[in-house]
Amino acid sequence: MDSRYSRQEVLGFIGRDGQKMLASSSIAIVGCGALGSVTAELLARAGIGNITIIDHDVVELSNLQRQALYTEDDVSKPKASCLKSHLGRINSEVKVTAHDANLNFENILTLLSGSDLVLDCTDNIDTRLLINEFCVKTKLPWIHSAAVQEKGVIINFLPGGPCFKCVFPKVAQQGSCEELGILNSTSHITASIQVTEALKILLKKPAEPDMLRIDSITHVIEKIKVKKLPSCNVCAGKYELLEGKQRDFTVQKCKTRKGWSAKPAKNIKLNLADIRKKYKVVMDTPILLVIDHEGEIIVHDYGELLFKDMKDEAKIRKVSEEIYKVGGAG
Repeated sequence: MDSRYSRQEVLGFIGRDGQKMLASSSIAIVGCGALGSVTAELLARAGIGNITIIDHDVVELSNLQRQALYTEDDVSKPKASCLKSHLGRINSEVKVTAHDANLNFENILTLLSGSDLVLDCTDNIDTRLLINEFCVKTKLPWIHSAAVQEKGVIINFLPGGPCFKCVFPKVAQQGSCEELGILNSTSHITASIQVTEALKILLKKPAEPDMLRIDSITHVIEKIKVKKLPSCNVCAGKYELLEGKQRDFTVQKCKTRKGWSAKPAKNIKLNLADIRKKYKVVMDTPILLVIDHEGEIIVHDYGELLFKDMKDEAKIRKVSEEIYKVGGAG
């Protein structure tokens, strides 16, 4: 009788010894959206022994177009918890730990400690920069992936090599899938390549040294050389995000979707019950609310606020301060 992993073990690239290495490996996946859900599924099927998944968001109906495993029954439920449940039904041999949380400088050591490899499947620049500082400081390998429209990017960041800030020294938040759209094949192709690179790293095989940029329409894969930046502060040992050297909260345009966002620098937990009493609630879930206050505002329990309709930055800052105060974080 064939074993679960017989089709992998017959490959010289993996073999039985390699399969044992995978079974003893631990991976952390940050972000359980289009990239993270596909990545987590493939790694669970491949027999990675321990998978930690981290995401603060809930499943939305529009996610089902591209995000693997989620169903209509999962809508409005926490992504990480839902994904853990689905993965458990795929491979009960894999230990999956889910954190319905926002990765930040206060919890990153707890959530990523013990991992052999970190996979960035987020859509947020601040989180990527934080992961970069943590992995450079702890000499932990990580893989960056991103996908929007028909384009995907994958880069391996290994100890001693160039870091994320070396490659993207002036990086800024780009448009989201909500604004620009995405083919579901784009995220699946990108995630599949990321998984292959993850297996290489876990198996101690040579990993791709170049940045890969794919086009799911033309099927072209570009290889772009990357190198260390002599002036990189992170490589020089300056970890400002890890040390929490930020304002109480930041207000910025187009963080993860159309509109504006406010995001606390420190780990907080808003009292959603108190916010429910103060504002008109449009949607209510255990970890976020959508309130109507001169337009819709999405209120996450970890403190991020997303303003869909409000345009004035000063007004957004004032309303944010008010919501944080009502929610017990002011």
